[in-house]
Amino acid sequence: MDAAVKQIRKGGFPATDAMCARLSPIAYEHINFLGRCAFTAPTPRRACAPSTTPPPRRSHPPNTGQARHALPRAPVGPA
Repeated sequence: MDAAVKQIRKGGFPATDAMCARLSPIAYEHINFLGRCAFTAPTPRRACAPSTTPPPRRSHPPNTGQARHALPRAPVGPA
């Protein structure tokens, strides 16, 4: 950490002692500067048991795009 502060000061940045007192490498460990993320899940030890909970009941029929009750059509043209 001291080497980094010396390099910054050598480059001309006015890093004061008050600024350096607030620096901590622990505060930046969680930041991934390389832009790579790993999402690895632990391997389960055993297979999951099937659910014993019944699926929820639907309060309405699924939307099929058609009206549930079609209205009778009026005749078109001369009778």
